[in-house]
Amino acid sequence: MDITYPSVRYAADSFKHPSKLTPLILIDLPFSVVLDTVMLPFDAASSRKSKKPEPEVDSKQ
Repeated sequence: MDITYPSVRYAADSFKHPSKLTPLILIDLPFSVVLDTVMLPFDAASSRKSKKPEPEVDSKQ
């Protein structure tokens, strides 16, 4: 599962169904982009860790 830029994706999904919160989402969007960009290396590292296969446990014990 790719979880890069989650706040921006959430905002984009919110625009599909406009509501009274749409102006607040527009105000928050630049801050979300900056925060998601800052967090990108951490998201990429955690994504890479989750894709590593688990070592198999020998069941012959």
